Amino acid sequence: MEVDEEKLESQLKAFLLQARNDSNYQIKNFETNNQNIRYTLTDNMGNPVMLGDKGVAALDKMIEILLDESSIRQKFSERTIKRILESNILTLIMSSSKGIDKLTKSIVRDMVTHLKDAQLSNREVIIPIANMDLKILNLQIGKVVFEYCKNDYFDHFKEHTRVVPPPNEDARKIISEVPLTYENKLIARCVVLATDKEHALEKAHKEISIAINILRFYSIGIMKNNPRFYRMLIGQTGSVFSGKTYTFCSNVHPTDESKSEYNNEIQTTGYLYPFIITQEEVDLMNKLKLQEITQIVIKEESQKTELEKRVIKSINIFGNAMHELDHSTAFMEFIISLEVLLLNPRESKTILAERIALLLKDDAKERLRVSTLFQHLYDLRSNYVHAGDNGVLDYHISQVSYIGFFVLMEMLSLISRYASFGDIIELFESNKYSGPKLNTTK
Repeated sequence: MEVDEEKLESQLKAFLLQARNDSNYQIKNFETNNQNIRYTLTDNMGNPVMLGDKGVAALDKMIEILLDESSIRQKFSERTIKRILESNILTLIMSSSKGIDKLTKSIVRDMVTHLKDAQLSNREVIIPIANMDLKILNLQIGKVVFEYCKNDYFDHFKEHTRVVPPPNEDARKIISEVPLTYENKLIARCVVLATDKEHALEKAHKEISIAINILRFYSIGIMKNNPRFYRMLIGQTGSVFSGKTYTFCSNVHPTDESKSEYNNEIQTTGYLYPFIITQEEVDLMNKLKLQEITQIVIKEESQKTELEKRVIKSINIFGNAMHELDHSTAFMEFIISLEVLLLNPRESKTILAERIALLLKDDAKERLRVSTLFQHLYDLRSNYVHAGDNGVLDYHISQVSYIGFFVLMEMLSLISRYASFGDIIELFESNKYSGPKLNTTK
């Protein structure tokens, strides 16, 4: 269906002017009415630009309008649309009031033309990965290939910079550092269909993040040492770090210095041990349905079943929890990964515990044991969320992480036979809690 350009231009113009007026109001009244809820943007020079409730509501509505157009939705993500709109808001707000109507019309025309005529093309994005030691030639997960960057990888880039020289010294310095940043380093490489550089980076970061979280998820099932407690953290270079903290503690004896105590405590922060992947780990992951996950991940979102979407979302949250060093936050994310997998809105912890028990155990006694354990873990989550009580210990995290891993493994065995979550609920309801084993034949 063709975009109604005249209607869209009118809506965009009204939105931009509303956003500009709202921003001007926020700036004018910042000191006299500083309790307003605000959203702050920054221009290229770092100058703050504020939007209030009305401006944010208008931004939300405009994103919704644009994504309702199928021809736009096929080429642009919600995040990219937001970026385009915010960029144009900044241009308009930072411009003089003189000739503002003419400028607005020009911005709107250019925006509509870009949204309508933008072409998708293949763009390759590579990102260096920290603290991962790959002992095989390469590893593909979904749309992402992990491999060591060879010295000849940037030959085309080097030839391009010879034919088209960098415009200034700063650009020359940045370009000269590119091979040093990537060559002989472990990289994640991803090819995406995108309209521009920012769109490509956004899509590639999402795919690479999912691939890394799948590795983090599998690590708890294929490594003898718990990778979270051994801090085998992996991620994009610059986002994963290792360092040290220092603390000096003294206990000075009031009369006898020989009995005084002095300690200099040094603790390592960030990653501690490398995340090593050999062919043995890959073989184990394949036995644990890695290829099934890969087949889901490479599908377009519209092609995934409801159950496949739940599984991938749950694995993604689980992977984030494996990377999170704060105990309470990690614990919460492990619980959330199970909630998004096995619950509908407003269903209770009791239902969640029963479904987990049905999946993991075969008789009433064992199911009751698992259900009781999980309800205790869920109570810790509720006490933290509702009362601020933090009773989460490391073994609680270990328990909920292994429960989550085994539950996801069971759900992966069901996705080839069940498409909707409603089918899974019927499966739970048609099997007795007292046993026998969950009947998954269909």
